[in-house]
Amino acid sequence: MKTYVISLKSREDRRLKLLSDDIFRELDSVFVEAISTQDNFEYLHPNKAHAACWLSHHKVAHELLKSGDPYALVLEDDAELSKDLVRIVNEISVNGMEGIDCLQLGFNVFNGRITGRRFLIMNRIWWFSLFLASRTLRFGRHKSLPVRRFNKLLVPNSFETGSHCYILSRKLAMTLTNFNNPPVIPADVALSELALSKKLSFYRVNKPLSPQSDSASSIDTFQTRASI
Repeated sequence: MKTYVISLKSREDRRLKLLSDDIFRELDSVFVEAISTQDNFEYLHPNKAHAACWLSHHKVAHELLKSGDPYALVLEDDAELSKDLVRIVNEISVNGMEGIDCLQLGFNVFNGRITGRRFLIMNRIWWFSLFLASRTLRFGRHKSLPVRRFNKLLVPNSFETGSHCYILSRKLAMTLTNFNNPPVIPADVALSELALSKKLSFYRVNKPLSPQSDSASSIDTFQTRASI
């Protein structure tokens, strides 16, 4: 499976850190230059950096579609890797992940907590802005019953804070190329709402396999206990 690393041109230190990581060198990786706040693009989100981040994920989606591959691992350049993450990537490379369009392998945890209900409240605020811009709105709910795949408990219809480490399918990539463009909501909120819409098959591991070393989440001040 190809790994696309969203990498800021101005942060060569992050790229060098990844390249020096033995675990990272086990991945079939390619760096994709991130959209930066110095670039000119249309956006409706009040924070240009968050808008640039989402457009960088669009860029990766286009790369996957051009490649013809069924899946790809998406990393942001401040993701930290683990052996367990590489094991799952290798297993999916061999066996696929039938019935899954997005598998979130990394998300942010604060003081032992993940986002939960307050994250959903924040989602609704962002979505109201999107509704005003596009007049389309879809709500959904998390399912509470996890399933076991890849020797991990997976939580369905869930995408938590942080868009720094996930596997996407071609089906999701096709959706991303047109969704939230121009950007109104940040990447993790956009992916969370796609998960909640149940139009695509989203899962996340119940415990993150990839923390984020350097970037705060777009909504990292919203902390509540996880349901799992």
